[in-house]
Amino acid sequence: MTALVVGAARSGIALATHLTLAGETVRVVDRKPASELRDAIARMPAGVDFRLGDETDVLEGVDVVYASPGVPWDAQLLNDARSLGIKVSSEIDLFLKLNKGTVVGITGTNGKTTTTALTGAVLAAGHRPVIVGGNIGDTVLDRVEEITPDHWVVLELSSFQLESVDWPRVHVGVVLNITPDHLDRHGTFERYVDLKARTIEFATPEDFAVLNGRDEIVRGLAGRTRAKVVWFDQHQPIPPMPLPGQHNMDNALAAAAVGRIAGLSDETINTAIRSFKGVEHRLELVGRVGGVRWFNDSKATNPDAGRVALRAFPGAPVVLIAGGYGSGFELKEWVADVLANTEAVVLMGASADQLQEALGDHPKVVRASTLDEAVGAAATLSRLGGVVLSAPPTRASTCSRTSRIGATSSKPWSTSSSRHERSDAIEEPARPPAAFHDRAPVRRGPGHGHQRQRRPGLQPTPDRLLLRRAPGRVDGHRLRRPVRPEPGRLPQAAAAGARGAVAASLLMMLVLVPHLGVTVNGARRWFDAGPLGTFQPSELGKLAFAVWIAHGWKRARRRSAISAEPSCRLRRCSPACSSS
Repeated sequence: MTALVVGAARSGIALATHLTLAGETVRVVDRKPASELRDAIARMPAGVDFRLGDETDVLEGVDVVYASPGVPWDAQLLNDARSLGIKVSSEIDLFLKLNKGTVVGITGTNGKTTTTALTGAVLAAGHRPVIVGGNIGDTVLDRVEEITPDHWVVLELSSFQLESVDWPRVHVGVVLNITPDHLDRHGTFERYVDLKARTIEFATPEDFAVLNGRDEIVRGLAGRTRAKVVWFDQHQPIPPMPLPGQHNMDNALAAAAVGRIAGLSDETINTAIRSFKGVEHRLELVGRVGGVRWFNDSKATNPDAGRVALRAFPGAPVVLIAGGYGSGFELKEWVADVLANTEAVVLMGASADQLQEALGDHPKVVRASTLDEAVGAAATLSRLGGVVLSAPPTRASTCSRTSRIGATSSKPWSTSSSRHERSDAIEEPARPPAAFHDRAPVRRGPGHGHQRQRRPGLQPTPDRLLLRRAPGRVDGHRLRRPVRPEPGRLPQAAAAGARGAVAASLLMMLVLVPHLGVTVNGARRWFDAGPLGTFQPSELGKLAFAVWIAHGWKRARRRSAISAEPSCRLRRCSPACSSS
């Protein structure tokens, strides 16, 4: 049998590998030239017939066609195959037919990835093995042989994937929310809703449909399934979700409801949720700089996702980095949330003109043409206790790099930044999502993994900064500027204490001057302040001494914290650092 795989990305590689091992002849077609597919070609199994570029006659001799999720289900090539009587399928369709485990399928417009990862963590706290995959980024077809009937298989299912499945056999279907999205591909909102409903429409009375009763569209799906309906918004007790925002609490409620279906105790469920660290690019805390928290929510690629991120920081001064590409989105409610929840907005990308026009009433909107400009502007506009949020309300393309890297860029430390005077070190993130690395030589030695050669006055600049994924779960190294107090100036608290002590000493001598010093109960320690009455200068001295002591204690604590801070923050080292 000859199989045609359309698309040479991750799904296409998984399909080609599985089909080759199954003894089928595999042909892969992709419109991109070979120069852009070197990595994919290198990962393909031997014997694959590549048809790259705009080649013709790719359907000749083909028995079945497998389309990658990024290929429109009504693409001309797929329609041509159907007209020739050739079956059209997909990786997720083939997986669901071969899978032996219990499937938890999670869909929705927003929150799918976080809920999928969190549900996997909750189920992993039980006794059954768990595999997580699907649209979350990990293919599952290449792991189908290791799955047994005892496995939980947690899948994030996009509308693209649900469209390509003949019979979505899902034992526990979760629908988080439904708002307009991907209408450029699906045509109408009704079609989009129908695709999401497929998660639960093929269920049996022994299956479960976990739905959000607070979402009007999702609530209406209850009549389209034979499964037992569980309203996750009514789940009790409320799980201890550590990530900010009501949308993350909804994600935790859904995961907790699945855990309850799996027979786990509330204590087990809550322990797993409490220790959850979040998912990359989804309201991800990448660090704190100068008292400002930087969050990366670059997966917020529609206005509704952008709105939930904006509402996650009530009362905090927020600077928003937004932009991307695409049009046709309804921005009215997004604009209202931006006006209500942000102090400033930095726009870039192809959609910047459209967004700036929509934000005409905002008091502070600036434009940036590069990554450095956007992050530098956000650093300038932010203030102590505030938040810089990277959340494009449109599709992320070239702006995707801006929003994902920009949220983790070290621009605020560069010499060109207006916040250069800040001497704060990079505070430890809530989780280790990424590392800031200077591109200076690194020596690798025994002991605690990577050790950076330190040089006095190290000042990373934008063109010397590289954000990269550290292997495993590695927090990476943190660059700090040496704190050098300005010569000839005392800190304000110390200066105030010194002035108070001097003033108290002078007043204590003045009490000896006739007509100024007052004797009370035989003691000449009082000073006559006229209409203000009398007071003891020694009390002022006590206050000055207390201020001085408090300042010294604060400095001692700061020195202790800095000296206790390790030079390498490898909390959970990768195999390369196993010696630690």
